[in-house]
Amino acid sequence: MPPPGSGPSGGDGWSNGFNPRNAEDIFAEFFGSSPLGFGSSGPGRSKRFQSDGGGMFGGFGGSDNIFQSYSEGASMPKKPPPIESKLPCSLEELYCGSSRKMKISRTVVGVNGHQVTNTEILTIDVKPGWKKGTKITFPDKGNEMPNLLPADLVFVIDEKPHNIYKRNSNDLIVSQRVITS
Repeated sequence: MPPPGSGPSGGDGWSNGFNPRNAEDIFAEFFGSSPLGFGSSGPGRSKRFQSDGGGMFGGFGGSDNIFQSYSEGASMPKKPPPIESKLPCSLEELYCGSSRKMKISRTVVGVNGHQVTNTEILTIDVKPGWKKGTKITFPDKGNEMPNLLPADLVFVIDEKPHNIYKRNSNDLIVSQRVITS
């Protein structure tokens, strides 16, 4: 039985009415903090997870709010523009498909913070039907620089000239001299 005066409008009777409440307040009631604030101390909220050492994550150099460092102006490292390189393919390769191995050399940041050259072989599977301008992206395979994310490496399909055929969209065109008698 509810205590007297706790019903709607301060009366003793209860109805099936809905009493809307803030979800963070309900969470704080059960767990002692808000779900994302990790111990925010607003009105009606507990300081259960807070401490003088920087909150729940204080020993790790963080703050109570895991999103705080990003929302208060701390910037993520920027990603430089992708590095593009042409990949010349014959009409036969574009029609049938092929597998190409590309040896790349790129600058990476070593464990000690110095830049070193790294050589790697990438495999590009040229699919049948690809055409000039098709892009194949290898995420984070470009050069690295301190305080920047690695660039993406992008190969752009280029069509080698053919001695008989020319491509026009998805059509092959051939010019032949026809002799009539």
